[in-house]
Amino acid sequence: MMNNIQQQVVSKTWRKVGLLILSMSALSIHAQTNQSAYLEAKRLYAEGNYKDAQGSFKLLSSDPTFGSYATFYFALTAYHQGRLREASDAWKQIRVKEPQWDQLGEVNFWITKTAFELNDYEEVATYASHLPEALAQQLVESMKGDLDQEALEKSYQSQPDNR
Repeated sequence: MMNNIQQQVVSKTWRKVGLLILSMSALSIHAQTNQSAYLEAKRLYAEGNYKDAQGSFKLLSSDPTFGSYATFYFALTAYHQGRLREASDAWKQIRVKEPQWDQLGEVNFWITKTAFELNDYEEVATYASHLPEALAQQLVESMKGDLDQEALEKSYQSQPDNR
């Protein structure tokens, strides 16, 4: 038979276990909620509903699990809405916040593509130099129809060290 002190210790222990279980459940629900929100935002993006998708991605941008991906897609939605500076700035934030992120090649691809569209040839040269060969080739292929001789000459002249 337990004495009063032992009962109090057992009771406190069970309360702590209960609180721990409740906390873990709350964290799990929060993670599932953010995952659902992320998947919904990606669905909106895939449907071309960029304005609503962008709002959803913005809400997730500080999430520890989905933040970098949400910021990446936030930038893509801005890009598709013609807000190129906003898109570029968001991608650059990823480079600063997550310098070892495994998707930096894609980030550099989009910064380079956007810089070219903004006629910022110094920035094109800066970020193109960080592209893996396959993405550099993909960039050239994606822009073939958009390239003109004058733009190429400006780019060439602006970066004598990257010829």
